[in-house]
Formats: sequence, C-alpha cells, structure tokens
Amino acid sequence: MEITAEGPNNSLSFWWSLYGFTTWHTEQVAGPGTTFPATFGFFGAGPVITDSGGGVQIAAQGPMGSLWLYEAPYGSMIWHAVQVAGNGSVAGSPAMVLSPTSIEITAIDTALGFWSAPRGSYTFSFEQIPAQPLTPNPAMVRFATGTEIAAASDGCINVFVNTDGSSTWTNPTTCLPSPQPQLSSPAMVRSRVGTEIAATLLNNSLQFFTNTDGSLTWTSVQVVPANVDSAPAMVRTPAGTDIAVMVG
Repeated sequence: MEITAEGPNNSLSFWWSLYGFTTWHTEQVAGPGTTFPATFGFFGAGPVITDSGGGVQIAAQGPMGSLWLYEAPYGSMIWHAVQVAGNGSVAGSPAMVLSPTSIEITAIDTALGFWSAPRGSYTFSFEQIPAQPLTPNPAMVRFATGTEIAAASDGCINVFVNTDGSSTWTNPTTCLPSPQPQLSSPAMVRSRVGTEIAATLLNNSLQFFTNTDGSLTWTSVQVVPANVDSAPAMVRTPAGTDIAVMVG
C-alpha cells in the first residue's frame, strides 16, 4: 500500500506498507518549497500516485504552477525528479495513469493539458485538449484502447475521450445528468463494463454516475444526501466500488 501527500513546508512525502502489516515506512520525496496544494472552492487536492509494478510514480504541482514527476524503483529511497512542464503550466492537482507503453498526466491551467512520455523516458510530449474553461483537479482513467478524462466546468462535469494512437480528443459528454450543479472535482474509476464518476454537488450531497462502454447515456444516483465536506476518492475492488468522503 502506498500513499503520497504534501509534507511540512511544501515538501513531498511518501508512505508505504506491506500487505498484512501495520507498520508504515515514510520517505521524503522532495524537500521544502517543491510541492504545492491545489484548492478548488473549499476542497483541496494534492499529489497523485501510480505503481508500475516495478516502482512508484508521483506527479505534483510544483513552484509557480510548474508540473513535476518523481519516480523510484522498488527498494530504493532515491527519487528521480523530472520537470514535466514549466512555470504557469498548471493551476491545480494533476491526474496520472499508466498505459501499456507510456506515462500519461493531465492538469488544468486556463486549458486542459495532456502530457505523455514512453515508459523509461522522461521526454514528455504535450497536447492541449480543446475545451471551455475548466476548474482545477481533473480525473483520468485508462480503458482497453485509450484514455478518459473528467473535468468540471461551470457546475457540469465534462468527459473527454482519446483512442491510443490518435491526437484527437472527443467530448461526447458535456454535462453529466445531475439534480444539482457539481461542486467538487470528480473522482473516476473503471468497472468491468464502463466508467464510474463521483462528485460532491452544490447542496453538499454525493452523486454517483455510471456509463456502459459504447453508450453515451449516463445514469445518476445519490449516495449521501447532505453534509459532505470534501471531494470524493474512489477505488474499484473485486466486489464493487468504494467511495470515501468527509461528512460533517
């Protein structure tokens, strides 16, 4: 199990534990002044983490709106730092996934940006995804043949889709069906048959959205009716979907 978060004085921290054990180990990935939180409304967001099976990757917003990637192989406490994008490139927390051949990162400043690099390489290419102005902290998942991104804009969550090998992004869903405007940045996972998204709404309820591959129709159900005080986090398990929020 692996966790990352902003540490003291805008440093970057990493914790890990072996399955079945209660002892957690901690490391400093990057020192003071390297890592900055992203805040949207009263919801904050921080660095994101993936695991390639042979090592750990962390993406974070750095000083002055820069974007950074940190990577370390299993068993090493030495983290390799790569500046993915320069000052003024991002204004929120990134999202990151691993495709079979590359590392993919997305983040928002005034537009939705997408960076990718072949695994083992730190040379990132950049694409700007055409979209209306979006709020920070997108979510991103992989499906069998491509990548999906969810990002909020003016009370709506938009979904963007790209097929591997193409530079074209489509925006088949411009606003998920919802009884209230969507306040928080979204969380997003893949099920066996489609995509699932969770978001906190303007009335502080928690809403859950599902879509089946090949369909443009999304269904929506309320999970928590009131008093949700955070953006959601979401994971898939063999038994289903788990969502975590803070409830006041």
